[in-house]
Amino acid sequence: MSSDIIHLCSIDYLTYSFIFYSFGTKLSTFNLVLSLISYMKKAVVLILAIALVGGVAYMWKAKKVSAPTQENAKVESVKEFTMTAYYDPALKKPIFSLPEMNIKKGDKVKVKITNTLGVHDFVIDEFTVAKELPLNQETVVEFTADKAGEFVYYCSKPGHRAGGQWGTLKVTE
Repeated sequence: MSSDIIHLCSIDYLTYSFIFYSFGTKLSTFNLVLSLISYMKKAVVLILAIALVGGVAYMWKAKKVSAPTQENAKVESVKEFTMTAYYDPALKKPIFSLPEMNIKKGDKVKVKITNTLGVHDFVIDEFTVAKELPLNQETVVEFTADKAGEFVYYCSKPGHRAGGQWGTLKVTE
């Protein structure tokens, strides 16, 4: 059996015996094999420790990136409104059926507007919204309220805003 061990270690025996003789230690073949095994165990433990630390660091980083906190995880709220744009022959003026919309800053706004009589559009300057309203068709206007305040929405057709076809969009913090 010892001849098998000597045969397995014969290539490195000269190298290791040179190292050990250099430090003034004379080792037998058996002691050399035991020393090599001891160093190999230490190397394996060191490699496993490095892999474990690297794996934990990778998982911690992945968790940090994918798990949103309450500070940066903002749930987007969608506020929907429905209104009609029309010309009222009795009042002799154009009208939006919804005079006011109340939302919060950061809300996504979805307004469904149907033009039932006349030629109209829907405009909110501060949110760069401008949409034509074809007759007897529902038109959807979407935007995100990214600033707080009171803003006027209106019809930009000649005389319509001055005639009363406007409303107020109130955006609170």
